[in-house]
Amino acid sequence: MIDKQAEENMLSKLKMELGINAVNKMTTMFKDIALSENFTNEFRSNKANTVGDIEMASVNVLTNGNWPIDEQTPCQIPKSLEDMQAKFKRYYDQKFNNRQLKWLYQFGTIELNAKYDKTYFMTVNVFQATILELYNQKDVYTYGELLDKTGIPEKEIQSSLLMFCKPQVKLLIK
Repeated sequence: MIDKQAEENMLSKLKMELGINAVNKMTTMFKDIALSENFTNEFRSNKANTVGDIEMASVNVLTNGNWPIDEQTPCQIPKSLEDMQAKFKRYYDQKFNNRQLKWLYQFGTIELNAKYDKTYFMTVNVFQATILELYNQKDVYTYGELLDKTGIPEKEIQSSLLMFCKPQVKLLIK
């Protein structure tokens, strides 16, 4: 990770060269990252903010309009993730009135412990975690069922499924 002091020095130099208006978005981006670390630490410090054996590792709360971010990609996340999301929303709403959180699932990652013949630790995106969670309910799904149950757009679900079918991974059978 880049040293925070070095980042601040770089922003100061850019402000002198380009002017304060050109650097405002970057300054806000760095503030967002620092605030997000504080939100995450404070949220995680309360043991009531877990759902079963799930705990939130980190959340990035980003100021709308300052980040080059796409629109939300739809996904019907599993109930356990919905519950965690609701807990963070309540925490955030208590800190700030009249601010709206928008969850960008296409940028999220989740660390999973999967137990088969042995325990596997995986880092997957939110779409992949949503798909894997379905397989806790039954063993076989058609492509159409996965599209319907997850609400994930076809392009994203295809890339998520292909990752599980690679010979190195072999989590799903085509």
